[in-house]
Amino acid sequence: MREIKYNKNFKIITVIDPGADDFDFIENEFKIEKNDLEEFKMPYHLSDYDVRTKYSFLVISFPKEKNFLKEALEIENVYFFFSNTFFICLSKGESLVNKIIDDILDNPKISLPNTEKLLYYILKSLLKVYYSILRTIDHEINFLDKNINKLSPQILNQRIVFLKKNLILFLTNTKSFYEVFEEIVKNRMPNFRRYSHLWEGFLDEVNYIYVRLEDYQLIIDGYQRSIENILSININKNILLITLIQTLFLPPTLIASIYGMNVNLPLAHKNYAFYLILFFMFFISILFWLLLIKKKG
Repeated sequence: MREIKYNKNFKIITVIDPGADDFDFIENEFKIEKNDLEEFKMPYHLSDYDVRTKYSFLVISFPKEKNFLKEALEIENVYFFFSNTFFICLSKGESLVNKIIDDILDNPKISLPNTEKLLYYILKSLLKVYYSILRTIDHEINFLDKNINKLSPQILNQRIVFLKKNLILFLTNTKSFYEVFEEIVKNRMPNFRRYSHLWEGFLDEVNYIYVRLEDYQLIIDGYQRSIENILSININKNILLITLIQTLFLPPTLIASIYGMNVNLPLAHKNYAFYLILFFMFFISILFWLLLIKKKG
């Protein structure tokens, strides 16, 4: 679905699930290189930025705002092509960015003298998703901290493994986002020069999110090692118990095996042989038990 909106200074074109006709229209009308449009078909793309002769090309990869603790994190890609006279946004399916653009255009308090200001407002709004996920992670870490001695290690480990999986994907996504804008701000790239102070502040925010995520990863790694140690200790205790039981039954098994042979054995024909052998079995087992307890102490 293609929609064209007009600002007094530039055109705004949003395309959801673009087809061949949309690509032809964008290529012919705005002279966008075919190779850049082909990148839209890639299933996954990290954030990226390139400068062409007549336009700039920016790919933003950001997480969808879902239940971070119960669902696998999904990453969405949005493609921007922009110059002084046009601003194009391509997305796969209905995107949060489309809603953000509509809200910006409908807000009479927001002035859009150029495409750079529009892009700044879009990306600034996207950071709300990042902050929302940060709050969710912070809440989960507080929950783990309060319940690490209350819940079973198995349940805690399941929560930590799921959280860590999403966190790593989120951290990788944020890292590429940060690296792109670090290069843009550092090198004062075209179409990002009018509001350098705004982009520097934006970069500081992205850096803050990235550093927080790295801190969260260290904390979660520490929790995971603690839980794995507890699980390992529990497993070792179970193995020790099984070994102890097997050891206690070894002497009676050996005596029973010997007296089960079809040969003449000492005491075999005595009336009290059974009770005497049974006594020796229990005596040796108890002796082993006492020796193991003493060794453990």
